[in-house]
Amino acid sequence: MRPLFIFLIMSIYGCSSSIPVTQKLDMEKYYQRDMVVTVNGITEEGYLAVPFAAKYDFLVEAKGDLDVFIMSTCHKEEKKEKAWNVTTTIRSGLFGWGKKVIDQKNKVTFTYYPNKNLEDDGNCSMELRGIEKILGRNSWAFIDFESSIFKLHGTLQCNGRDFSINGVGVCQSRMGLKQALIFDEEVHPATNTCGFKGDATRYEVGLVRGPCLTMFIGKTSHNRMKVTTIGYEDILIRGE
Repeated sequence: MRPLFIFLIMSIYGCSSSIPVTQKLDMEKYYQRDMVVTVNGITEEGYLAVPFAAKYDFLVEAKGDLDVFIMSTCHKEEKKEKAWNVTTTIRSGLFGWGKKVIDQKNKVTFTYYPNKNLEDDGNCSMELRGIEKILGRNSWAFIDFESSIFKLHGTLQCNGRDFSINGVGVCQSRMGLKQALIFDEEVHPATNTCGFKGDATRYEVGLVRGPCLTMFIGKTSHNRMKVTTIGYEDILIRGE
């Protein structure tokens, strides 16, 4: 009886440990953006500023199945159910002689053409969201696009990395952490609800909650820069 008893106990615990756990969101919190997004060959996690182009080819890797995928800009919001459209081929069969095509349900590709009248004025960023119905492994991303309207250059020190900014920048880090902007010429903020402090060629900020937009103007060149800061309150740890 003892071996049978041990087998039953192991079976019960083995099954219980494999039960999927649904991700529960605290709707009062702003979570880190962590979709892996590739746009025209540039890959970042959660956020990026993309060089100007006539069209943008996206590959998005979410943190869960894309049962619902939402893309929104200043002009439109598009929703797609069962949005995945990336496949991979694996070996199958007893000896691995066969092939099987499977869906990568956490990945989607699409091409974005900005509307020439409403989305190409340099003031139209994009937000992405993936929603998984059963496990609830939601994920997000924020993308902005370079524009000839914004030409001021600088260096963005964001979350331990240095980014060369060509008029448009995005920085994500935990809320309250200090980040910096360094310019090649003296500048002043044109708008500053995000709390940047400094003078001449260097400004610092402790990130506020969620997306926040600041614009700078060069005192000599009169070129402009816009920087979106994203302060998150928590990160999501997702079960498989």
